[in-house]
Amino acid sequence: MGGQQDALIDTTLDRHDDIFPNLQALTAAGYEDQEKSDLMAALLPTNKIGIVANKIPRLLKLQGTKSFSLAKKWP
Repeated sequence: MGGQQDALIDTTLDRHDDIFPNLQALTAAGYEDQEKSDLMAALLPTNKIGIVANKIPRLLKLQGTKSFSLAKKWP
């Protein structure tokens, strides 16, 4: 999530991913972590795939505590 055509994705039905600032935020939002392998994004029995953001301080500061899709209106 966080792209220009997100409105076309039905998050209740369609497989999608979102980027979170940490694992706690990911699990609190009901997403499954795919950190062990990128294959998990295709193999997990869920349509909600979560990715923990890379530890790039400037980008983590911009993202804050929100998921990428909620923070996409960055300056």
